[in-house]
Amino acid sequence: MERSIAQIKCNAVKNEKRVKTDIKKKTKENTSLIMDLNSIKFEDKKQEIQLQKRQLELNMLEEQVNRLKRLETLAR
Repeated sequence: MERSIAQIKCNAVKNEKRVKTDIKKKTKENTSLIMDLNSIKFEDKKQEIQLQKRQLELNMLEEQVNRLKRLETLAR
């Protein structure tokens, strides 16, 4: 009976250590994933801003081309 109680206690201690280790591991993985996600969000925002700038540049160039075409038509 004493052996059985001692074995149960020993298993409980081992299980508790294993659970704590698993929690630490999962916490570390989650932290890493959150950091990666934040980095991806930042890059996405940066790319979105760059895309908006490029779109604005394209619109401005298209307007210049249209103006030049109109001037060319008037010059004829």
